[in-house]
Amino acid sequence: MGAINKQIMKDKIIHISETDISGGSSYYGFRVHKYFNSLKNIDSKMYVLKKYSKDNTIKIFKHKPNIKFFNKINFFLLNKKNRYSFYNFGKYVIKEVSQVQEIIDQKPKAIILYNNSNIIHPKIMNYLISKKIKFFFYLTDMELITGGCHYYFECENFKKECNNCPATGFLLNKVANKNLLTKKKNLINEKITFLVPNKKIRKDLISSSIFNKKKHSIFDFYLSLNLKNYFESEKKDKKKIIFSFRSSLNPRKGQKYLIEAIDQLSKEKKLLELIHFNILGDKSIIRLLDKKKISYNFYSSINNEKKLINFYRNSDFFINQSIQDAGPTMVSESLACGIPVISFDVGMSKDLIKNDFNGYLIKAKSSILLAKILRKCLFINKKKITEMRKNSRNTAKRYLDLKKNSQNLLNIIRD
Repeated sequence: MGAINKQIMKDKIIHISETDISGGSSYYGFRVHKYFNSLKNIDSKMYVLKKYSKDNTIKIFKHKPNIKFFNKINFFLLNKKNRYSFYNFGKYVIKEVSQVQEIIDQKPKAIILYNNSNIIHPKIMNYLISKKIKFFFYLTDMELITGGCHYYFECENFKKECNNCPATGFLLNKVANKNLLTKKKNLINEKITFLVPNKKIRKDLISSSIFNKKKHSIFDFYLSLNLKNYFESEKKDKKKIIFSFRSSLNPRKGQKYLIEAIDQLSKEKKLLELIHFNILGDKSIIRLLDKKKISYNFYSSINNEKKLINFYRNSDFFINQSIQDAGPTMVSESLACGIPVISFDVGMSKDLIKNDFNGYLIKAKSSILLAKILRKCLFINKKKITEMRKNSRNTAKRYLDLKKNSQNLLNIIRD
């Protein structure tokens, strides 16, 4: 008798995000999706509104984009230069069952939603859950549990009803409240597992008005990486200390603190001769660096992972100047490459960074304290920086191993 080939039954997992490789949260979802597809017993697909890669496992939702004119009017009415990153005006584009029928027909074991804003209506999420599909929310930001804010800063309205919203102001004041009530109506009594990337978001989730401890569960999932793709950097003898960072005008990215810290350091002109910056992002800080005659390398974007790894490996420290963040993923990438992190006590940094061990955690959001740490790093000895590099890589191995964390997640999916 000839050998009988048995087809391996694969568990199907669907990832939903706004895009595939554009934007930090979406790109992270893409990474998780790609890793799952590398496993023999998983069939993973990702559904997006906009596709930028050529990957044939990325599918595009059938939808009509919201009218740009009305979006611009809404953005104009937002307060404080949209510091809360409020994008959800209740105009979801996936709002009919027919738009998700292709997903239902595949009978997936689980759906993981990474960010939402105005993508998929909560009533459609409710419908998918009714089809015995396990639903996971990955809280890479706060939008899924607020009335529309990705980051809430000092506002805690999401713990109640999102009334008197400081993000929307008077003319759009009812939008946040309506959004939150819609989410609660459709999701608060449904079985959902929340994936949280840090302890702070876990705490915020539990205190939010959308969380139901009898129905919802929580699973810790740091912004992990496939560590075999990342390599520790090798310290080379250089005359300058190289700091890498993400340049952005977004208020929550805290670049003003770095600018003020550079001004502090410039009081000792010789210090600026010891600094070199490795910059990814926008050009908002370039004029200042030119004026101060500080050397730098600038990259507007890096979409190739090998080039991204080299970006980190050519650095001595990574500066995370964000004042509101879930991670960011760049902290994970830095640690995976053995690069110590300098950060305010936000997001994942607050959980993982220890002073003089794998970087420096600045507890007060202060440009003066940031400048002091940068100055300290300029005179750190070779033995100490070698030790910190090793500790950074070991931190990644312990907490940020996508293989280990994904297997734990798969165990929950299959339970």
